[in-house]
Amino acid sequence: MKKFVFGTIFIIILFSCRYEDKINILDTGKTDTDTLHGEIQFPVIARLAGDIIVIDSLLLIYTPFNPDIIFSIFSLDGRVLSTFNKRGRGPDEYIFPSINKAGTSKLSLWDINNTFSEILIDLNSTNEIEFRLLNRFKIDDPGFLVYRLNPELFVSTIHDKGMFALFNNKGELVGDYFGNHPLRDSTKYHDRFQGPTAVSEMQNLFVFGSSYLGYICAYEINDVNQPLLKWEFYLHQKPVYTLVDGDVKWDESRHVQGVKDIRIINDKILVLYSGRSISLPLDQPEGSFSDKIYLLSMKGEVLKKYKLDTPVLKFNYSEKNSAIYGITMTDDWQIVKFDSPDLNL
Repeated sequence: MKKFVFGTIFIIILFSCRYEDKINILDTGKTDTDTLHGEIQFPVIARLAGDIIVIDSLLLIYTPFNPDIIFSIFSLDGRVLSTFNKRGRGPDEYIFPSINKAGTSKLSLWDINNTFSEILIDLNSTNEIEFRLLNRFKIDDPGFLVYRLNPELFVSTIHDKGMFALFNNKGELVGDYFGNHPLRDSTKYHDRFQGPTAVSEMQNLFVFGSSYLGYICAYEINDVNQPLLKWEFYLHQKPVYTLVDGDVKWDESRHVQGVKDIRIINDKILVLYSGRSISLPLDQPEGSFSDKIYLLSMKGEVLKKYKLDTPVLKFNYSEKNSAIYGITMTDDWQIVKFDSPDLNL
C-alpha cells in the first residue's frame, strides 16, 4: 500500500512539474499572409555565412568559420568595401566573436575569451570604412552570449543557473539570475535552449527566441534595473519531446521548429521562424533555413505573416531601401533581397 501511495504521489508531482505555468500557444492560423519574392544579389565568399547586419547603406556579413576573415562589409550592390580578420585588421584582435548591431552605427562583439567590445563603424566623408573601439572589458562568469541593454546593464543569455543574468559595466553580476527555461523541466543542459536575442535600445527591452522550441519571450528592464517578464508564448505549436534522466529526447517524427532570427525595427519585431523541414542543397541541416517571417508588435501581438519564396538562414531589414536582406544557399552561400514596402516600419 505504501509503495502504491508513494508511486501515485511521484507521478502527480512529475506531471505537475512538467506543465506548471503552462505557456500559451499563439494562434497564427487566421493571420494575413503575404509572399515576399527574393532576388539573388551576390555570393558570399565563405565556407559558412553566419549572420547579416545592416548599417545605413552597408551590409556586414559575418563569416565565423573562415580561417581569417571574421566579417566582410559590402555595399548594397555587392562591392566588398572592407574586411575584418582575426589578426587585428580592424579595431582589435578576436578569436571567435559573436557580432550584433547595437545602435544606428555601433556593433557589439562577444568573444569566446569572455571579452565584450563595442565598436563604432561608419563611412567617412570619402566613403571609406572607419572603425573606432569604444569599449572593451571582461565579464565574470558569463553565459552563452552578452548584449548591452542600456548604458548601465548587459544581459547574458543561457547562464548555467538560469536563462538570463544581468551584469554591470565592470563585468560584475548584479541582481539575481532570472527566467525559467521554456520547457519548465529539470534538464541537465541549458544550452539546448539557445537562440537569437534582439535588444530594443530605446525601450530597455529584449526579445529571446529558442531555436528548437518555437518559444519566444520579451523582458523589460524597469526604472530600478530589474527585469520583468512582459510576455511569452509558443509561436506555432508546443515542442514534442520526452525527458530521460534529465536529457531532452526529441520526437523523431516531429517537424523541425524554432525561432531562427529576431530583429527589432523601431516599434516592431520581425521573427524568422521554421515550423517544418525544408529541402536544401548540399545536405544542409534541416531546420536551419526558414521561409516564414512574423511581424509582431511590442506587446507580442502577431500583426502579419510573410512567406519567403527563398528560404534564408538569417535576415535583416534595411530602412534605407525598405528591403529585407537574407543569407540563402543554392549552389553556394548568397545574399538574397526581398522588397517589402508594405511593412510600415
